[in-house]
Amino acid sequence: MTGANRSADPRLEQRQSKRMRLVVGLPVRLGRIDGTLLEISRGGARVRHVGSMKTHSEVVLAFESGADRFMANGKVLSSHVVGLGTGPGGATLFETNLRFTHISADALATIEQMLGADGPGTMNP
Repeated sequence: MTGANRSADPRLEQRQSKRMRLVVGLPVRLGRIDGTLLEISRGGARVRHVGSMKTHSEVVLAFESGADRFMANGKVLSSHVVGLGTGPGGATLFETNLRFTHISADALATIEQMLGADGPGTMNP
């Protein structure tokens, strides 16, 4: 199946849950690195930051959302350059895609609240 046909077939959509793209990035910690949350779903997140992350490494994603503190363990799926010399002090910017490997009920509730979902059972492609 070609790329054009693949995108036309909704059965081949890989996302299994609603995701949220942030207009204004939320400050986060990805392991020991400060970053900006660009996108989040029940299954993972995309973060922009300075410095690369090793693929398949395990990291903790943490941030504040209102009065809630979010924290979840995740596995780095990919980390790639998105801007040479465009970060603070001319640093190289990276984007890292993360899949959650351990997420508490409280952290999942924070995501559901951010997504505006009705609850943990909501699964929208």
